[in-house]
Amino acid sequence: MNKEKSWKFIKFCFDGGTSELIGLIFFNILFWFGLNFVICVILSMLLSIIYNFSMNSNIGYNLKPQDLQCAMGLGQMDILPEFIKKKKENFQRLY
Repeated sequence: MNKEKSWKFIKFCFDGGTSELIGLIFFNILFWFGLNFVICVILSMLLSIIYNFSMNSNIGYNLKPQDLQCAMGLGQMDILPEFIKKKKENFQRLY
């Protein structure tokens, strides 16, 4: 791995770690004030996502929503054959 890629990876890990830490702190503060657990989780995740997005935008990753959709689609391609098989089995069972 060359120096530029390793430096970007270190910044990426730092951003992710600080994002999780901020989310955890925010969650604990909200939970301490007596908010519902689910609401605390949702709000802290939203804050973490916004923080992470702003940090990654500032340091130049320039990710677009399509990049995220593409990554999710590629991940789902691995389970597609099993999904089709189960869908056919369910169809045979129902009809």
